[in-house]
Amino acid sequence: MKVAGDDQARWTSGLVGIATVQGVKAGTATVALRSRVDAQEVLDVARRAGPVEQFGFERRRLSEVFRDAVGADLEDVSKTEQTSQGTTKLTEAAR
Repeated sequence: MKVAGDDQARWTSGLVGIATVQGVKAGTATVALRSRVDAQEVLDVARRAGPVEQFGFERRRLSEVFRDAVGADLEDVSKTEQTSQGTTKLTEAAR
């Protein structure tokens, strides 16, 4: 999301309890909504800061959800599969 005239996305300071800022690039903030938060709440915060130039949704990739759930990178999991028979069996059973 991008607010006109706010190249550092200062408007995101109003998102406490609503969303977390994942990153800011060229004034465009990427945020992750907290559970059960309506995206309109985020849009309302941005509108109070100024005209919204960009607003959109991006779905998380399954690999990102997996990483968050297990707390590991996929490369780390792959290495573990190669070094541990128990993990390999579990992974094969899960497939």
